[in-house]
Amino acid sequence: YVRRKLGTKELKEAQTRRDSLLLELFGMSKNIIKLKDKKIPFKFGTKAETLEILRPRLKSAKILEQYYFTVEDWRRDKESVIAAIEQKGWIDKKLIIRSSALSEDIEKQSMAGHFVSCKGVFGKNSIVKSVKKVISSYDNVGKNQVLTQPQLENISVSGVAFSCDPSSSGPYRIINYDAASGNSETVTSGNTNALNCFYCHKLS
Repeated sequence: YVRRKLGTKELKEAQTRRDSLLLELFGMSKNIIKLKDKKIPFKFGTKAETLEILRPRLKSAKILEQYYFTVEDWRRDKESVIAAIEQKGWIDKKLIIRSSALSEDIEKQSMAGHFVSCKGVFGKNSIVKSVKKVISSYDNVGKNQVLTQPQLENISVSGVAFSCDPSSSGPYRIINYDAASGNSETVTSGNTNALNCFYCHKLS
């Protein structure tokens, strides 16, 4: 094994390969998302509703299967909710129970990290406890939703991608990412500064 210093040309080529890989990983090689049918108008809903709309239409990314329900559904008949999760074969699988509030991840605001989500959820008792934790982080609005999905394992890179600069609306694709910890929430939690940030002008 021999280490050597890269020349200017080799360094630029390596940086170009890295940049291309990052854009491809986050589905941003040309657009923030590539839709199968661009003629169908897109409108933001809750987190769960938006993911449901995008799931069959994406070609540059994959959204895991989901099941969601309202706080009212849970309070009215939680056993039916659990039965629906069990019907999907998820009771004995590791799940993530996610917030999907009416005020979260909408067109005008993200509220990232404001509400509780629980990962590593396994079994009926754990599901019940986790759903209660998510609901307790809401402002007691019955129309708020709770989103359940299989938990993604063996994460290589996680992060947040922007189609423009969120501070200035400048024409840059920006990716804040973590390629070291294997954790899915280091960027969104705001609990660490040990992250990478990638900028790419849209015309480059």
